[in-house]
Amino acid sequence: MEQALKYFNYAPLLERLHTARSLPLELSIAAGIIEGKIKKPRHRVAQPSVRMRKVYLALSVAEAMLKGTPRKAAISDVAEENDVSASTVSTAIRENMGWFDNLVSK
Repeated sequence: MEQALKYFNYAPLLERLHTARSLPLELSIAAGIIEGKIKKPRHRVAQPSVRMRKVYLALSVAEAMLKGTPRKAAISDVAEENDVSASTVSTAIRENMGWFDNLVSK
């Protein structure tokens, strides 16, 4: 329930609907989604797992830079290792700059 309403992750709700183990409140939420009465907000807050992933990417770059790898090379390496784009890693760095002092350009 919380996943559907707070994080807009409908997978658990869909699973319960498919297995016919739904509670009345879950049926009500599903009906609201289908009718378009419940929608995802335009600028929703990222789920905790997404936030932690960005911290992990920034931490990986910081670790590589501590070992002497230049910033651009560290970003490229981390992007390749995690199967994401370099811009995703750069965004993660920008969002977590305050946590890691050595992320400033070198």
